[in-house]
Amino acid sequence: MGGTLPQGPRAPQRAVMPLTTRLDGCGP
Repeated sequence: MGGTLPQGPRAPQRAVMPLTTRLDGCGP
């Protein structure tokens, strides 16, 4: 879980799509 990452456009998508978290390497 990474909420304080330097990814602006990806931060909001993380909450909507749990698949992006795994692709970014910040999964559960």
